[in-house]
This record gives sequence, C-alpha cells and structure tokens, in this order.
Amino acid sequence: MRYRSVWFRVQWKGYDLSHDQWVKHSDVFADDAVAAFYCRYPGKPHVIATAVFHSLPFRDSSTPNHALHRGAAIKRGGDLRGTPAFV
Repeated sequence: MRYRSVWFRVQWKGYDLSHDQWVKHSDVFADDAVAAFYCRYPGKPHVIATAVFHSLPFRDSSTPNHALHRGAAIKRGGDLRGTPAFV
C-alpha cells in the first residue's frame, strides 16, 4: 500500500533486480501474476470494486465498542481474503 492505493513491485522478465519498479494496480495488466501473488500472500491489501464493496456485510454500527475488545470474536462480517475482483 503506497499513497493510499495498491501498488505492486514489478520484476521485469529478462532484466535484473535493479530494473524493478513500483507500479500502481491500475497499470498492471498481468492478471495471472497478480492472482498468483494473492494466492501466495492472501492477507495483502486488495483493490475492491465499488460494486463488490457495497455488497460487503459490515458489522452493525449500533454494536457497542466495548464488545469489540481485543480478542473478541465478531459474529458477523465478511472475509476479504481470496481472489480479488479485478477492476
């Protein structure tokens, strides 16, 4: 995560590591490589499409904050790990 956006460090085929670059997610067109990255590192930040974002099950804001202490289990919510929706 850089500059409040998802960026990938790209290693170019046929070039050494000195040519690696940070590239914004919208400029990366290697869907297979990105999917492989998220399979290897499922906890890394993802780009969430607006249509998908609106359907995510967020917790009820009326839940008291003291119920969310460290170690407390959240009964509702969604798991954002897995294959991302590419936009």
